[in-house]
Amino acid sequence: MPNTTIAFGFALIIQGLAGYFASGRASKTALIPTIPGGLLALLGALAHRAGARRLAMHLALAIGMLGSVSAFMGRRRGAAPNPRASAARATMAATCATYVALSARAYVAGRCAEARHEQETAA
Repeated sequence: MPNTTIAFGFALIIQGLAGYFASGRASKTALIPTIPGGLLALLGALAHRAGARRLAMHLALAIGMLGSVSAFMGRRRGAAPNPRASAARATMAATCATYVALSARAYVAGRCAEARHEQETAA
């Protein structure tokens, strides 16, 4: 899962940079996906260390959850919807939600493997 975390981090970084340059460098808020992307990439790299894996992956999951929720809540009230910004928010939300779903699946698989291992060693 650490490599997947790094990949999703880089995907968010690329998304943020692409949005920034697509706006003609006019919108600095287009760089927002680079923040959770950088954190995910950093935590994914940190998770390669055996002692830090559990904490790093839990923090990465929390960042993914915050990223997906904050992307849904990003539009200002009363402001006219910008189609490009709406698409960027939807893409960030989908990317983060996909990461959260894959992380949850990996956690469940890990718990099941631990339970099987405990049953095998107890028998």
